[in-house]
Amino acid sequence: MENNKQETVSNWFESKDYDSQPEGEKVRLPKFNITLNKGEIARTEEVMFLDNGTPIDNQYGKSVLFKINYKGADMVWFVKAKQYSLLVPIKKAVPLAGKNASVTRAGTTQADTRWGIQFK
Repeated sequence: MENNKQETVSNWFESKDYDSQPEGEKVRLPKFNITLNKGEIARTEEVMFLDNGTPIDNQYGKSVLFKINYKGADMVWFVKAKQYSLLVPIKKAVPLAGKNASVTRAGTTQADTRWGIQFK
């Protein structure tokens, strides 16, 4: 029974219900997301990668889960497998651990949102 619980805890990021924290599991890292303020059409945030990413299949579909540091807090960032504007430059920058990047979101709705990333 103990081994089963450890497996569940180690695969928490594959869960379809990421936002609901099962009782007794380790604390999940918050999700990184860039939201635009009213009147903004673009926003850029600075992040530091903590790992090279893990391919997963969850409620977002096929994605890559990255552990990042944003404003001093460790977070997770789900990047969909079809977000080539992010994944192509990320793949070229591997190994990622310790690298800083500027992540940009432009567009006011989900349909017209475009992402970009630039490593420093």
